[in-house]
Amino acid sequence: MKLYIYLLYMNESQITEKIKNKKINVINSDEIVYPEINAFLHRHPDRLTAGTSLIDDDTFLGSGVSGSVIKARDLTLDKYVACKIILLIDTYIESLIIDEDERSYGFKKEIVYQQIAKTKNLAPQIHKYFYYKYNDKIYGIIVMDYLADYLTIDHFKDKLINTQPKKTRE
Repeated sequence: MKLYIYLLYMNESQITEKIKNKKINVINSDEIVYPEINAFLHRHPDRLTAGTSLIDDDTFLGSGVSGSVIKARDLTLDKYVACKIILLIDTYIESLIIDEDERSYGFKKEIVYQQIAKTKNLAPQIHKYFYYKYNDKIYGIIVMDYLADYLTIDHFKDKLINTQPKKTRE
């Protein structure tokens, strides 16, 4: 709600300009930055979006409409991070200018919105983001803080229900 209110006070053209000006590097899979990404994509190449909750994988944290999130070790930060993996282009064509593709705009928009949400403590800190070429596909990767004790809404509800005192009949 706070993010929505904050966005109302931002000019639409300001947000659009931030999104358009976002520069993103392209990294090939042979430039292994996070080995966990390669391993996850190798094991689950077609299972990135919602409905993948049955994945039995130590690095898998969750999935949503646009992709999956895995846990990885960042050696430069010397800590665990969460990597959001979003499939942007299913078949890479050499002549394609990734940054001008409409799916790229959505990826940039997600980054900008999350950075705005972070200013209000509503989202984890983004450390880096990049396009990732793997097996003729292009993924958008967002590397952010790993929230080890993060509670999903379902876990919160379960915890709340299980900690309520049991009603007894007298």
